[in-house]
Amino acid sequence: MTTSQTSVVHDLGTLAYRLSHPAVVRCVCEPPQVLADRPDGTVVRSGAIVAKAHAADTDREA
Repeated sequence: MTTSQTSVVHDLGTLAYRLSHPAVVRCVCEPPQVLADRPDGTVVRSGAIVAKAHAADTDREA
């Protein structure tokens, strides 16, 4: 995984975590999990929230 990919996965995991844990208090949930990391997108889960990021050159409407 490149540095750029690692940054996207980290940022997506942080976003999913914040959406599923809006309180300031830290929870005891597992850290965000990468469900898929492919050239066309990345999917991360944190708690009940699943976040997906599409690659810049993919057709998201397809």
